[in-house]
Amino acid sequence: MKCASLISGSKANCFYVESESSAILVDAGLSLPKLQQSFINLDIDINKLKGILVTHEHDDHVRHLRRISSYLQLPVYITEKSLKKSGLALREHHVIQPDQHLEFGDIEVEAFRVLHDAEMCLGFVFRNQGKKLFFASDIGSFDDGILRRAEYADFIGIESNYDRNMLRQCGYPQYLKDRISSGSGHLSNDEASIFVRESLTPQTKNVMFLHISENSNCPSHIEKMIDRHLLHASPLLVSTPQQRYSSCQPYLPTPLQSQCFSCRLPQGKQPKYLPPESISLFN
Repeated sequence: MKCASLISGSKANCFYVESESSAILVDAGLSLPKLQQSFINLDIDINKLKGILVTHEHDDHVRHLRRISSYLQLPVYITEKSLKKSGLALREHHVIQPDQHLEFGDIEVEAFRVLHDAEMCLGFVFRNQGKKLFFASDIGSFDDGILRRAEYADFIGIESNYDRNMLRQCGYPQYLKDRISSGSGHLSNDEASIFVRESLTPQTKNVMFLHISENSNCPSHIEKMIDRHLLHASPLLVSTPQQRYSSCQPYLPTPLQSQCFSCRLPQGKQPKYLPPESISLFN
């Protein structure tokens, strides 16, 4: 199983998961031309695509959903509340709900609800041939149930939206700052580090921090958070016994990628960090 963050941030989001025979898009905030360029960059076979999963109805996640699903002739999997709120007329859609299990070829998907200020917001767990991928890109808070879903995942993709000090000092109006930092808004860097520490197991080889704000966060703060909270507080992060997967090589940065940050967990004392513009792909 492989995955890539095609774009991630406050302006647009699109995530990609594939197996040997199947592939899925998560969200469609990336324009069709830029999505097609990402497919070229990653040498993706679009014939493997089975559908588009939607986390929630916010514009940075569904802005190009109608055009992409129609052009690629892909069914959309979306909650009834998100579909109604979005007002989108889709060519083909299937209503899904939290705790539902889906199959896309040989990829099994489990949807779960997360707290976010949308009509309904979902995270997903993907499974294929003994590998597990956890994904939650917009999540205001988490509980033991969500942590358990991330346990024993080979890959954890989790939001790390804002730095508390930068959020306080940025030019957002106070109501927006309050919304972002609420339990149904977004995760801070500190909260994301807690999530990783509490869900990490020896099985985990890759961690990606998603949805980094362009205005209230920056990659250097993510690096400091990893150094301060993860490298020293969590020995598992630096002493994973197995090498990272052989195809875990970063692609060259392109203008299509935005705010995400990955750390890879090879054998040795320090994980390898990728620049935020990189595509992360694992096998």
